[in-house]
Amino acid sequence: MLLQTHGMDLFYEVEGTGEPLLWLHGGMGLGRDWQYIFTGPPAGYQLIAPDQRGHGRSTGARATYRSTSSSCCEGRAASSCASRTVIAGG
Repeated sequence: MLLQTHGMDLFYEVEGTGEPLLWLHGGMGLGRDWQYIFTGPPAGYQLIAPDQRGHGRSTGARATYRSTSSSCCEGRAASSCASRTVIAGG
């Protein structure tokens, strides 16, 4: 899926159902890297896996990055971050 937000196109995939689980990939990774950690979406969770800014199918590459570039408020996660979201990364 593709969402226009914060001056960029943010690509993300959603797998499973349940409480939101936001997967943040490492420096040179992709959202799909969760598949190297889990054999499938964790039971009871809706896995939200974005390609972070400037990675994979997301646009908006910058010369420098800040920690807020990967925040819950960027993209699909914003609508899923009601009262509680689990955040994981690799």
